[in-house]
Amino acid sequence: MTFWPWYSAAALQSAFLPTAIQAEGLLAVFASALVMLVLGRAIVGPRTLPELALICGWGAVCLVLTLWGASTPQTMRLAAAALVAIAAVAAFLPRGRLSGTDLIALGKLLLLGLPLIVLLTAAYPSGPDTFTNQLPNAAYLYDHGQFPAGNRAPMLAVWPAFPYNLQLAAFLPALLVPTFPPNILTHVNLLLQLAFALLLAGSLRGPQAAGTLAPSWPAIAGGILLTTFFNPGFDPKIQFSSYGDPAVAVTVAFAAWQAERMLAALAGDRTVAEERLKLVLVLLAGVAIKQVSVFLMGSVVAVAFLLGAFDRRIGPGKAFLSLIAAFLPAVLLVGVWRFYVETHFAPDDELRFLPPSEWGFANIPAILANMALHIWDRLPFFVLLYGVALSAIPVVLRRGLTPAARLFLLTLGVTLLYTAFLIFTYISHFPGEIGASAHSFFRYNIHLGLLATLAIVVYARETWIRRGSPALGQGWSAVGTAAIMLAVLAPLATAGWTRSDSRQPQPLIWDIASWVAPYLHDGDHVALLLPGDNRSVAFMLRVAIELSHPGHALTNFDDMPRADPAALSAAHGKGDDYALISCVPAALAASQTGQSLKLAAGQAVLLVKDDSAWKLVATHPYPIIAAPERWTTELSPGPFCR
Repeated sequence: MTFWPWYSAAALQSAFLPTAIQAEGLLAVFASALVMLVLGRAIVGPRTLPELALICGWGAVCLVLTLWGASTPQTMRLAAAALVAIAAVAAFLPRGRLSGTDLIALGKLLLLGLPLIVLLTAAYPSGPDTFTNQLPNAAYLYDHGQFPAGNRAPMLAVWPAFPYNLQLAAFLPALLVPTFPPNILTHVNLLLQLAFALLLAGSLRGPQAAGTLAPSWPAIAGGILLTTFFNPGFDPKIQFSSYGDPAVAVTVAFAAWQAERMLAALAGDRTVAEERLKLVLVLLAGVAIKQVSVFLMGSVVAVAFLLGAFDRRIGPGKAFLSLIAAFLPAVLLVGVWRFYVETHFAPDDELRFLPPSEWGFANIPAILANMALHIWDRLPFFVLLYGVALSAIPVVLRRGLTPAARLFLLTLGVTLLYTAFLIFTYISHFPGEIGASAHSFFRYNIHLGLLATLAIVVYARETWIRRGSPALGQGWSAVGTAAIMLAVLAPLATAGWTRSDSRQPQPLIWDIASWVAPYLHDGDHVALLLPGDNRSVAFMLRVAIELSHPGHALTNFDDMPRADPAALSAAHGKGDDYALISCVPAALAASQTGQSLKLAAGQAVLLVKDDSAWKLVATHPYPIIAAPERWTTELSPGPFCR
């Protein structure tokens, strides 16, 4: 890993200078965040924390657009425009208008988060899951203004039937720009994590101080660091990607926070309607980001019910009625989407459970052993998560059901339920070795990491208050100054690690895509001849080609893990209009076919079908780059003659 791999002005410009569409996309994300914030504030009340109002507004957007898109083929742009218009009006009303305290808090957050924002403005999408479903699904919404379906425009995604809440968060900003920004989901994930950082900063003041005083500069800097670089679960190739996992982690933490606030209102015999409405909207935002989201949101609700049921001040009846009322709209949203999936998609358009006869019960010992290996490999993170979970009972026995104790118990309960669920999915969903290896166990547990962090921050605040709120002294002033400096400097000092999209061969794929895209036309059939590929490069390259300027409606790709005369003949026989060879092997260049086409080994080439043969259109030489052992392991080096 190289923390700063750019050694020339040209390399710096390429890595950090955004294109016009990248810069416009970032600005559009923050503009749409303001729309969702105002919508949330207008719905749930003027005293709502701005970061919580943002999540609530996102939940409202997801509800409206999902119901619209699942019930009518009319473009969702109409519904989105109506939401923007409502927010524009609400911004001038007392209920939706931002206060001076809100503006100060948001201003501090943006200033301290600016290095991260600048660092990621020009980042390109990366990671395999980005290109199988997340990014192509978002692009489909932008292109067509409706959910995909079997009888609608062709789909590029491998799994177009996945839930769409993350893509809907990107739909509003995408409407504000003339071309779909490829990195828009990365910017949405960054926005959500900054919102959580502001929640952490506010938690240092306690819920009673919410809305009365903006968090301090050190508190916000600390919130950013605890969300990112100082969090044991931080992995930039996940958190700063287009994956759904960062959004899931944020919504789980917000859902637990709001569930605790509602339980506190119930226990204190205070009006619970406003707190319940906030929980309704947070659950709506979180329930349909990934397929697992509904289980996680349901787990938060189930554990919160148990906390309320065993609290003498609440009891099972009151807890059940309040929480079921909060969860029912999210269940309705999932039900509507499931009905749409069953009536508009083929079974292979989403991930499904294996037939019971194929469940891998025999893999349970291997699953548990590999889970233990994953825990050991990421020990600091699991010490955080399991440490909070295992400390829950002692904290309750010592303090009673305080806010921190409830968050500890929520972490414990959700962790137990989710771990059992993951074991079940390894048995019933992942076939063979993939399930036995406890696939992506760390990445899935990241969904709970911010909840554990939030619990610790609230616990630290409670501890300080229980000790009489003593003066922190000059030492803490130095800590605060250091936090501000680290929040500003850490993104730049670790840019080579944080910008995981800069690791080869990902930049090569975008270079090929931008080179070849101008030669293609809407509807073309393109054969991708990628020697030695395991389909990882194929999934990324076809999405990159579609999104590269000038942008195309391309869904007809044939990918082959070889480049030889037989592959070219097969592509011709399938009716492909173009053949893109990612890197001409020496054997192909020396063959009769290669010599007739004048192919040079080690270059990418684009061929066009010419009657009964292929004709050379253009070549693309590769720059001198590092050896494959320094490349990301998520993509095959073979397609680049490495």
